Amino acid sequence: MVLAALGVVGTVVWYALAWYGIRTLRELRDAVDQRSPNSE
Repeated sequence: MVLAALGVVGTVVWYALAWYGIRTLRELRDAVDQRSPNSE
């Protein structure tokens, strides 16, 4: 029972980190895309 609960919590945490990481990467990519034309 404890292992099952830990598995569920771990999965939720992993998904949350993955979603947050993807969102952060998208924001960084957008920032780089906006900066590129200015450098040229």
